[in-house]
Amino acid sequence: DNPLFGTATLGLVWALGRALHGPRVGVLAAAITAVSGFFFLNAASYFSHTWCGVLLLLAAYLSARSNRSPHVYPLLIGFLIRWAVVTRYFTGVLGGIVIITLLARTIGPRAVRPLLLVALGGVPWVFFLVGYSRALSGSMWRVTTTDLTLSLWFARGLALRGLGILWTHVVQFVVLAAP
Repeated sequence: DNPLFGTATLGLVWALGRALHGPRVGVLAAAITAVSGFFFLNAASYFSHTWCGVLLLLAAYLSARSNRSPHVYPLLIGFLIRWAVVTRYFTGVLGGIVIITLLARTIGPRAVRPLLLVALGGVPWVFFLVGYSRALSGSMWRVTTTDLTLSLWFARGLALRGLGILWTHVVQFVVLAAP
């Protein structure tokens, strides 16, 4: 599936670049992405990064077009961002913040209603995550902390290890995705 999602990523990068800055930027952005080692690594793997990227790029594209698009777009944006959060917590949250900022900037002073619709669009995934967490750990507040799905980001003592985990991720990114 990831090679298909990788191909979709290139199309979405092109569309987002085009929507934000014109056709030349869209082509250039897609070309730069296409030759990126990080892009190849993830598009050829079974990692969830590629799917999360597709979700966030589609949400960003809808955000870029939100000033001239139907009111259903904010609901879809919220749904896509929350799906990305469920797919990859940290990536989804950081990407979602950027996309919501883009949406607010695109819409301008009348952004309150669309931002509420974004929040509403993510509600189904909140219920899914609550049920998932409860089924795995017995608590809706403990996210992926069973032996089967242990995540260091959500394990106890994160405040003491968080910077070490982040540093390890940065080093792995530089080593694995060097140009």
